[in-house]
Amino acid sequence: MASQTPSLEAQDRLKKAVLGFVQPADEAMNAFLGGWRVKTYQKHDYLCREGEVERYFYFITKGIQRIFFLKADGHEHVMGFSYDGNFSGVADSYLG
Repeated sequence: MASQTPSLEAQDRLKKAVLGFVQPADEAMNAFLGGWRVKTYQKHDYLCREGEVERYFYFITKGIQRIFFLKADGHEHVMGFSYDGNFSGVADSYLG
């Protein structure tokens, strides 16, 4: 899947979201914003499957992300949702 640099509007939304948590120096903020890429997913696409290590931290610009896992009996267990303007990712996956 190809990725691209976020639009100025997307960068502004991301910056505002970050400023809701911390007040980084301009240099740190610019470095942070420079590391983000836009990836577009379709409804029902999987971002990470069981047994895979999460590779990304997400900022939702449009749509809803559902975070779930399959239980042993095959039923889904929904852990939560991420919405426009929110960060998302499964940090536990990084700890492997």
